[in-house]
Amino acid sequence: MELVVLDQNPIYWTNSTGQDTSIAAVQESVRLARDCEALGWDRYWIAEHHDRTSGCGSPEILVSAIGAQTSRIRIGTAAVLLPHYTPLKVATTFNLLERMYPGRIDLGIGRGPGGSPAAISRLASVSVQSYGGKIAELLGYFHTDRDSVAELESFPKSSVPQIFVNGSSAGGATAAAEYGLPFVFAQFAHKHPQPEFIEQYRNSYHPGPGGRDPVVGLGMLITCIEDPEEAAHQRALLHWMNEARQNAGVIPDRDEARNLTGLPADDNLQNLVGTPAEIEPRLAELLNMYRPDLLAVSTQCPDYALRLRSYELVRDLVADLTRSPEPRNRLFAGRAGFESATDGEGIVSHAGASVSGCRARRQ
Repeated sequence: MELVVLDQNPIYWTNSTGQDTSIAAVQESVRLARDCEALGWDRYWIAEHHDRTSGCGSPEILVSAIGAQTSRIRIGTAAVLLPHYTPLKVATTFNLLERMYPGRIDLGIGRGPGGSPAAISRLASVSVQSYGGKIAELLGYFHTDRDSVAELESFPKSSVPQIFVNGSSAGGATAAAEYGLPFVFAQFAHKHPQPEFIEQYRNSYHPGPGGRDPVVGLGMLITCIEDPEEAAHQRALLHWMNEARQNAGVIPDRDEARNLTGLPADDNLQNLVGTPAEIEPRLAELLNMYRPDLLAVSTQCPDYALRLRSYELVRDLVADLTRSPEPRNRLFAGRAGFESATDGEGIVSHAGASVSGCRARRQ
């Protein structure tokens, strides 16, 4: 199972000084990517959000900055909110990223709003093209069926990013299955397990760019802290974020979070917070339930040292729980239908990865 850092680029606010930490949040993302690469994590994904507490409205820019500061870890988005953009714009952006960092780019797409109604009303595309239609067009730019872009002679040739569908509902599972793409399920959007979405995806999967077999990712919010007292503070902070964040518009820093311990702890799966001994059985239950190929972990903690240590502890927990002889970072290596091959024009394509069958199903 591969390990993925899911960075939502949280912005904390220090009320005592009135200092906005939005600049520090960007710098921390680059630092975290470097450090998690050193810890052996396989991928680093940036979320797209358009609000005050998550400062990455253009994740592809941060992906580029992280690529320049790392060398091995795959980098990408989770997710570009495709309904807001034209597929050509997304394709050209990730074509450029793939040329800058060949063989390291992941393109996660989703359809959530990603911000307040006021922000989204200004961001929304005027296109009436359906989400499925945009996925089909996007795939056409990257894979073997290039009829839709035959007229775009200036579209640069490059290797191909790995494309994922991110979602929290049956709609995302359906789209991923129909177009033959990996599906990353946002468990953190639900208080209770939703394995039926994953089973729906696996049962209805059509071979496509993701290969002949379905690929499942599980997205979770996990904060693993060795000190029980610190874990209690972090649990209170995340409860506050769930209940009050929409109205407050800011996230308390570590000192302020220590004053939130009177809040009750949530007994649900939106956030797993606790010591390794507390998290291990709940994580084991979910891994057994979903049987994911990737585990994408978001850790929101205002103390950087604790945040990084949490990723180290989660890495060790997963290693103990899986104990697989198969090396990580080989998810797609050898998967039928996902091996890269260069055609006569120098365009990297995928064996059996044509989206023409997907289009036929849409018609």
